[in-house]
Amino acid sequence: MGIVGLIVTGIVIATAVNYKIVESIGQWLIKNMVEPFGQLLFEKLVKPIGQWLGYSFHHEQEALGDGNINMIGVWGMAGVGKSTLVREVAKKVKEEKLFDEVAIAIVKQSPDLKKLQVEIAEKLDLKFEKESLSGRADLLRERLTKDKNKKILVILDDIWEKLDLDEIGVPSKGCKVVVTSRDRDILSTWMGTDKVFELQVLPKEEAWSLFEKFSGDSLKDSNLQSKAIEISKACAGLPLALVTVAKALKNKSLFEWEDALQQLRRPSPRNQKRMQEVIYSAIKLSYNHLESPELRSFFLLCAQFQVGSSILYMDLLKKCFGLHLFHGISTLEESRNRIYTLVRGLKDSGLLLDTPHTSQYFYMHDLARDVALLIAYETPNVLMMRDEGPVEWPEEDDIKMCKSISVLQRDIHELPDRLECPELRYLVVYARDRNCSFKISDTFFEGMRKLKVLDLTYMRLSSLPSSLDLLKNLQALFLDHCVLGDITRIGKLKNLELLSLFKSEFKQLPREIGLLTRLQMLDLSNCTKLEVIPPNVLSCLIGLEELYVGNSFTQWEVERLNNERASLAELKHLSQLTTLEKYVTSLGQLPLASFRNLRIVKVEHCEKLKFVFSSSIAKGLSQLQELEIRECSIMGAIVLKEEAGVEDRDMILLPQLRHLVLHRLPKLMSFLSTQKSVINDAGEIIPECDLDFHMPILLDQVVFPNLEMLELSYIDSEELLQNQHRARSSFKLTNIQTKTRFQNLRSLKVEGSGSLKYLLSTSTARVMEQLKYLSIKDCKVMEEVLLTEDLGEEEEIIPIVLFPRLNILKLKDLPVLKRFCVGSNNKFPSLKYLRIEQCPKLKSFILKPVSSGITVSKEVKEMNSEENSLTTMQPLFNEEVSFPSLETLGIYNMENLKIIWHNQLAEDSFFKLQLLRVEFCENLMSIFQSNTLTRFQCLEKLYVYGCGSLQEIFELQGQDVRETQAVTTIPLKVLNLRRLPKMKQVWNKDPQGIFSFPNLQVIYVWDCKSLKSLFLASVARCLMQLKDLHVIDCGVREIVAQEDGVEVAARLVFPKVTLLILRKLSKLKWFYQGVHTSEWPLLKHLEVSGCDQIELFISKSLSFQERVEESQVETSIQQPLFLVDEKMSVSECESITEVVAGEGSEGNEVITFSQLTYLKLDCLPNLTSFCSRSYSFEFPSLEEVIVSKCPKMKIFCHGILSTPKLERVQATKEDEWHWKVDLNTTVRTLALEGQTMIPLCNSSLE
Repeated sequence: MGIVGLIVTGIVIATAVNYKIVESIGQWLIKNMVEPFGQLLFEKLVKPIGQWLGYSFHHEQEALGDGNINMIGVWGMAGVGKSTLVREVAKKVKEEKLFDEVAIAIVKQSPDLKKLQVEIAEKLDLKFEKESLSGRADLLRERLTKDKNKKILVILDDIWEKLDLDEIGVPSKGCKVVVTSRDRDILSTWMGTDKVFELQVLPKEEAWSLFEKFSGDSLKDSNLQSKAIEISKACAGLPLALVTVAKALKNKSLFEWEDALQQLRRPSPRNQKRMQEVIYSAIKLSYNHLESPELRSFFLLCAQFQVGSSILYMDLLKKCFGLHLFHGISTLEESRNRIYTLVRGLKDSGLLLDTPHTSQYFYMHDLARDVALLIAYETPNVLMMRDEGPVEWPEEDDIKMCKSISVLQRDIHELPDRLECPELRYLVVYARDRNCSFKISDTFFEGMRKLKVLDLTYMRLSSLPSSLDLLKNLQALFLDHCVLGDITRIGKLKNLELLSLFKSEFKQLPREIGLLTRLQMLDLSNCTKLEVIPPNVLSCLIGLEELYVGNSFTQWEVERLNNERASLAELKHLSQLTTLEKYVTSLGQLPLASFRNLRIVKVEHCEKLKFVFSSSIAKGLSQLQELEIRECSIMGAIVLKEEAGVEDRDMILLPQLRHLVLHRLPKLMSFLSTQKSVINDAGEIIPECDLDFHMPILLDQVVFPNLEMLELSYIDSEELLQNQHRARSSFKLTNIQTKTRFQNLRSLKVEGSGSLKYLLSTSTARVMEQLKYLSIKDCKVMEEVLLTEDLGEEEEIIPIVLFPRLNILKLKDLPVLKRFCVGSNNKFPSLKYLRIEQCPKLKSFILKPVSSGITVSKEVKEMNSEENSLTTMQPLFNEEVSFPSLETLGIYNMENLKIIWHNQLAEDSFFKLQLLRVEFCENLMSIFQSNTLTRFQCLEKLYVYGCGSLQEIFELQGQDVRETQAVTTIPLKVLNLRRLPKMKQVWNKDPQGIFSFPNLQVIYVWDCKSLKSLFLASVARCLMQLKDLHVIDCGVREIVAQEDGVEVAARLVFPKVTLLILRKLSKLKWFYQGVHTSEWPLLKHLEVSGCDQIELFISKSLSFQERVEESQVETSIQQPLFLVDEKMSVSECESITEVVAGEGSEGNEVITFSQLTYLKLDCLPNLTSFCSRSYSFEFPSLEEVIVSKCPKMKIFCHGILSTPKLERVQATKEDEWHWKVDLNTTVRTLALEGQTMIPLCNSSLE
């Protein structure tokens, strides 16, 4: 017998194999498609299209340019939006002139290559003078490559099979190519794309937005809202379905919406609407192009599982194996591998989807399932009933030739007395629950003698019908989630190969089960009431390959005569057994031979287990690859040495172990107990000779030469790995040194140690050259990560490269950590991510030795006194540490930190830093100093939260950096500052001529009570890329501060700002106090609330400009003109009397808000009207107006008013709408009714 997988647990844990979601297409397009215009392309092209389709681009900073990439592929299931995306790409890149030329051609099935050449050539104004395919290809190739300065994009949409681009004349270099397909394998394998991106279905919110967009005015009818939401959900995020259905139902009546919902939930092959035909034909095309009949049959089988549920690989394995679906495959392991292959093929074709959180399941899109069922309906031998309500069985003649019948989630009260289905192979009946008891007629199975798979789930069966005996061809029987009485009749099914009683209630497994000598899988897992497995039943199942008894039968007996229950020794007779999942209290119960081929061991919640293996068993674990031991309260050792004939120098070699997890083992003394230790009555392993002796968790006697992942959490030990120098004196090692134990370790995670003072010695650290991930958390007494050993009087500390391949380092909740290590010129050459959190005693990451000539032993002794004498301004990162590759740095809850950077950092350190987060560092004074800021030339995102002493972000004092040769550009895109109560300024002096921040796109400042202004005018004038500006709950009197000594009118231009939010700014009086003009051409959303001292909100543009030109000594013009595109909200501003303030003569001037759709005026106690002058206002797009708590407002405006789309005004967002003739009349009516006159305002803002 050879068991290859064992899970020993109180709770069964499944192995996970994650399929990483392909990165967003936007990441690649930013840099690779149009390198010089990357960000412009992303913002103006990819992001808007993606947002329209509902796709998110959260990691654009991760995209890296690669000039060698010339062709990308976009794949996804039918209807997900591939063609729409690339068509918009073609359109937009032409509009934005990002490419000089764009050619798009639709390939489709069985492509005509000459026609494709013509399509591409027409877009390039190329006329063919030759008729041959090769001649045209030469001309096209020459046209695409002759001008090296031209940027040409070729898009080939809808590829179904390998397409030879060279034969067409599209070169592999010289132009950029985008190809789309439903099949990932075609793109990645046959087309040889450099990058492949997947488009997935939309999340619920984005799906609803898309549905709303194409439903038009239909959704204004409140009666349709609920039906519309249900229909949107039924489309399951598929853009094709959402758009098609929304268009089909536009302006239709309620009964048509209800009928459409019914059709989507219960598609009928005989009565398809146009909207269904589009979806059906698109997905069926993918089905028709599946490469084999086997794959098509497999797809249809997947559709017969429960609707709306993920599909478990194990369930599918059982059904496929029972049907003998795979020709030439006879074992479960072979079937499992075949299923993984087929599922991957259907995923690559877009017909199946990954589930987000686990690899044990996959998912079939509801619409793909519907199409599969419609395909099945087209053949007369498949019947599937899955609707709600009682079952109505078809007439006998209608099902007589059926080969497959599935009845899922139905209210089943009885089955027919007999089903005459002589060709039936597959019968599945899922009741809704097992509370309804009913009897199956003894004659029910008489007419289905060819049946191979029978599944009766969620049933209460007191006995099985006698006609079950007639099913001589039955190969798989499922009685899952059932309450069972007498099931002895199963023993007569001599050809049964698979029996599943998963989660069923019964007390005793019948002896007759032992007659099933052809049984290959027996699933008794989660049968919590199972008390008896008779002896010698399991040993008779000589063909058994997989046995599942997890969370089930536990009363195994020791092998002896006259047993009343089964013993594990019976398993040694099962020569075919490869997989065993069971619950035991000691692995000593298992026979030694069971472990020879063991690959996976997982032990969890075994409260009585004192050790896992004896040393004799451990020495035979030559195939063990994964070992996880979790939450065993009295476990003292993983391996216990037998007393007799075992010497201390004997080693335990686990040559294939790659994955080791030890979690919450409070009594664990060591992985391997020593010969002189005993287990006391309490189950604890203690040293016999010296109770104060502390063993390391991993002794040098245990060797893992191929270990890749090590996780130790909540294990109380003073030493993790045995110190190499002590090992030399304590043990006589034979040809095994530390470097052979951890040379392949890639991931190390240590958490929750109460005694560990250091993690590793530097000698051990030097061996871990493959380590990529290191995480240390919640180690209460750890003082340093790496311990420098006492090497002797003649040895000195030498510069070292620490962990040359380490990518990620996390240090969290280490209350007494003083340093990472002691050393000089320490380098982390590959580190990209560093997070330090709640390490209050950490002063210097690397502590510098007093002098290089002092030996280690003296230096370490003097280190503490040196630390005490150091100034309180000691930087976290000094010149002794180098991070040449660091991209992300997070510093959190470092309450004693005052300075982050030394004024002289290592030459190559921090130059690649892209993201910096600093949070809750109470004593930090500033983030950057001018003499270090020059090296942050890749910094794109800066987040600073909750630093109570911080006075400025950029401290520009010190050396006169104006003497440098050129202005330093900092590519910062996002600046997010929150809860900085003492911050008075972002820059403590004007950075003009020193540093520039031209790429800033998002500025978010919140709860900075001491801040007087956000930035100087010199900085504001450089914000050409700014898009979002939020200033909330701050002490600012103005957003932009006036420059000293400047008297000329300022011109402030914000060409890309689309969102401006000014909220809870009680001291704000002006945007800019001085004489100025401002321009906001793309502003779409403006919100001003809680700004009590603002008196004028919008000034009329023309008179504003004239006023500036007339007098440059005018003291102040209080607010610029904001021509808002989409949304404007003004609330809780006590001083505002009008929104638009006019100057000069009124005349016949017209002010137009052409794109404004939403206007909210709330809690403005002194507002009298939108504008007190008689200007004419036009709001051609305005659809929603809220006027609330404005007691002095009697009229909207005094001039001519045009709002052609407005038909409702609300007093609150939740209020019913009001409308009387026009907006002015409606506001006047609300005022008379008291709707706008409620004087009290909520103190809390939305």
